[in-house]
Amino acid sequence: MAESDTWTRTCTIFDVPLSKKTQVITIANKIWTNFKSKLTSLYVYKKPLKKRKRRSDADPLKKYEYITPEVWKRFKAMRMTKEFQASSELAAERQKKNKYPHRMSRGGYRKVRLKLEKKSLEAKKSGKSAPKIRRGDLWIEGRVNKNRECLNSETDAAIERINLVNEQVAKGEFLPSGKVDVLTKALGTDEHYGRVRGVWGSSGA
Repeated sequence: MAESDTWTRTCTIFDVPLSKKTQVITIANKIWTNFKSKLTSLYVYKKPLKKRKRRSDADPLKKYEYITPEVWKRFKAMRMTKEFQASSELAAERQKKNKYPHRMSRGGYRKVRLKLEKKSLEAKKSGKSAPKIRRGDLWIEGRVNKNRECLNSETDAAIERINLVNEQVAKGEFLPSGKVDVLTKALGTDEHYGRVRGVWGSSGA
């Protein structure tokens, strides 16, 4: 889907200022990519979802009525090429090397921030103190479930380091400066060019 088409279609439905064009296109691209990945996993490769043991044998054309038979035929053919499968396997290998897998849904860090902001507002209404939401807080919330459990021991250890550095900040033993903040110090690695951890991709950070 071309970026111009994405923006034009969005503007026909919603009243969006031009200043939000990049943000809208970024979000739309992420949703579009995730949707294609879902179609590929469930209906092309027929892999079971993590939340259920059985695979999906449903007809995607019945579930998504806007997908025509011809479009679905071309999509399946493209997904079954050697080039695409090689690219998919490479991406899977990169994901396996991810030391700190997140638990976030399609909403990503934006949804996590909204959740924390809601808690902060509720705390203020009840007369409790509500500390500022930090990048490390978002990073942690994106990797724990409702029982505060992580997917692996590496993430548990990273969260402990983040909490330790936060204590150092409170005691005046560490002063965050520029790109070297609590999260960067705790993880011990610099940010990748063009990416910022613990921040919503279109937040402008």
